[in-house]
Amino acid sequence: MPVTLTEQQRRCVNFEPSGNLLIRGEPGSGKTTVLAARAGLLMDLLSGGSMLFLTYNAALSAYVKAMLERNDSAKDVRVNTFHGWCADVHEHMTGQRPRIYWDKDRKAAIAQLIAKQRASKSHRLLDADEEFWAGEVEWLYGQAVSTRQDYQDATRSGRGTSIQVRPGEDRDVVWNVFESYQAKLESEGAFDGANGPGMILDAVDAGSQEVFEKLKRDHVFVDEVQDFDKAWLAVLAPFARQSLTMAGDLAQRIYRRNFTWKGVGIDLPPARSIGLRGSHRTTREIMQVAMHVIAGVDVSKDAEFNAPTLPDKSGPKVGRLVRSSWQDAEKDAAAYAVRLSQQNPGHTVVVAVPFRKKVEAMARLIGSGKCVAASGNELAGLKAGIAVTTLHQLKGLEFDHVIVADMEDATVPEWFCRQPGDETAEERLHRLRCLVYVALTRAKRTATIAGAAPLCRFFSQVSASDFNNL
Repeated sequence: MPVTLTEQQRRCVNFEPSGNLLIRGEPGSGKTTVLAARAGLLMDLLSGGSMLFLTYNAALSAYVKAMLERNDSAKDVRVNTFHGWCADVHEHMTGQRPRIYWDKDRKAAIAQLIAKQRASKSHRLLDADEEFWAGEVEWLYGQAVSTRQDYQDATRSGRGTSIQVRPGEDRDVVWNVFESYQAKLESEGAFDGANGPGMILDAVDAGSQEVFEKLKRDHVFVDEVQDFDKAWLAVLAPFARQSLTMAGDLAQRIYRRNFTWKGVGIDLPPARSIGLRGSHRTTREIMQVAMHVIAGVDVSKDAEFNAPTLPDKSGPKVGRLVRSSWQDAEKDAAAYAVRLSQQNPGHTVVVAVPFRKKVEAMARLIGSGKCVAASGNELAGLKAGIAVTTLHQLKGLEFDHVIVADMEDATVPEWFCRQPGDETAEERLHRLRCLVYVALTRAKRTATIAGAAPLCRFFSQVSASDFNNL
């Protein structure tokens, strides 16, 4: 079915085909649709020019692939996650698929290296929890910090202040561990999963200029760019021969990313930053509640922030399912999901929970024959029925009905704020608000929040008349 574009969306699609372009917009404003339509248009204009479309996660990547396949002009556009693309580039340029250390491997390796350091030196950071160390390593890779002196001079933006890492001895201690970790990976010919840029730079050094030129694409598209890190964009930009088109929304930033366009080598004058207004996905009732959630996030001073607006489309009030215990709330949320699915055959119903370990538990409550525990391709390809997933997996997708479970204040945000780590409580609350905002605005028809009393404080300013109590 052809998509009817608004005048704003057509302006973005038809924008000059060379150079860089940023498309800004609130949830449901059609950013991904515009990217796909622009890819199709440029493919037509080029009669087969090369295209690359990158996303943050596998679920959004699968969703984009399905969207492009429905557009004959754009069906040959290559779609991948950023990290998948990095591994592909490395394999093409070196002839070898890189071995990658993901979260579990990274934590185990760093724990061993810290133990060695601790045997000869006493320092408070060597006793910091594994989440701090994993986060610091990811930050170092994401900011492309490559020398000890660069680390000493760096402003650790986005890393919080709950664990101070001062210039001098503190940073020497961290760098010693990081340097040892790097040496271990190099000895094994491996890469950290967060170091996609390192894979690219290693491949470019090892490969030929001829292969590098062949891997470039005429036009590159990036969706959810607000969740791309500084080093990611810096290594990606040279692969775009003619244009780099990006889409994003600061209010949906659910990961700690900090960069400037100039800092990553992307020329983006104000005329090439276009905002889309209005949501074509969700309803006025859902957005009204979501706007209360995001009201506590201070990004309004940023020139690239698009303030959400109330849609014209109307629907049922946001459901509020509150019980005396989280067990009862989960049980009743599961039963409600089943009723929704039975009453609306052919609709998609998604139950989103804060933790991975809750996914299987919720799926059992619903019944294995009535739902799927889904992520990635399976979630993006959901055509009807019930799926259970995490809040993070909803990024960039849309469903008929969304139930956000485990929304008692003791869990979101209180449990998260009590966890060890380097973020301040304010920073953590900021990201959690964005996460809940994203989850609510995935819904096309109805949204429901469920949890034990007292409910998540993000909803405390919402009028009782804006809810439908279940």
